[in-house]
Amino acid sequence: MSDEPFTPQWRAFTREAAIAGQSIGAGLAALRKANYAATGLYSHAFFSLTIGLERMLKIIFLIDSATQNGGVYPSESDLRRRFGHDIQKLFSYAREVHQRLPGQDNRYSFSAGGIEDEILRFLSEFGKTTRYYNLDFLVNSNSASLSVDPIAEWFNKIGSRILEVHYSKSLTEKELSDLNRL
Repeated sequence: MSDEPFTPQWRAFTREAAIAGQSIGAGLAALRKANYAATGLYSHAFFSLTIGLERMLKIIFLIDSATQNGGVYPSESDLRRRFGHDIQKLFSYAREVHQRLPGQDNRYSFSAGGIEDEILRFLSEFGKTTRYYNLDFLVNSNSASLSVDPIAEWFNKIGSRILEVHYSKSLTEKELSDLNRL
C-alpha cells in the first residue's frame, strides 16, 4: 500500500478535470469579450470550449466505463474510435449516464431543438471539421468550400438568437450602426 493518499489515476483525473474547467472558463470569457473588431476571440472561444467540453465528457465516459466494468478503463482505441472529437455523441452518452443515476437533478436539463442543441451541434462541427477553416480556405481545400466560416455561422445561427433575447434593441441598433460605418 502506498503512503500517498491519491493514486496516479486520481491525479490524472484531477489534472484532466482542471484542463477541462480552465478551457471552458477561458472559452466563456473569450466569448463574452468577442466582437466584430476582435474576431480572434471567437476562435479562441470555440477552440477552448470544444477542448474543455470534449475532455469533460470523456472523463464522464471513462468513469462510467470503469464503474460498469469493475474498475477497468476502456482502451485508447475505444475512446478515440467511439467518439473522436464528436461533442454531440459524447454529450448524448453523458445524458444516458445521467438517466441511469439515482436521484437525478434535472434543474439544468434542456429540451431538444433549443439553442443549446444548436450550440452543441456548432461546437461539435467546429471540433471535428471547421477548426481548420482559415487554413483550409487559404490553401483552397475542398473542406473549406464545403463549410461555412465558423464565425459567420456562429453569428447567423446562435449569436443573433442570443442578441434577440438578451440584448436591448437600442444598444443593438447602435452597434449595428457602428458596424456599418466600418
